[in-house]
Amino acid sequence: MNDFGRPLPEDVPYLPELLRQHGYQTAAFVGSLVLDPIGGTAPGFDRGFETYDAGFRIRRGRGAV
Repeated sequence: MNDFGRPLPEDVPYLPELLRQHGYQTAAFVGSLVLDPIGGTAPGFDRGFETYDAGFRIRRGRGAV
């Protein structure tokens, strides 16, 4: 079975959510297109984080951001 590209089911415990429930502050700073919550192939990875920064930019040509 290939689960790549499918979100983690809501009923499956996820560490960032568990930590937040216990008073921890959670953040993720990612630089992988796979982990992009909008167009990536790992949907739902941002679930449970207070801050989830996937603010990388793809370079397109010389000097473009």
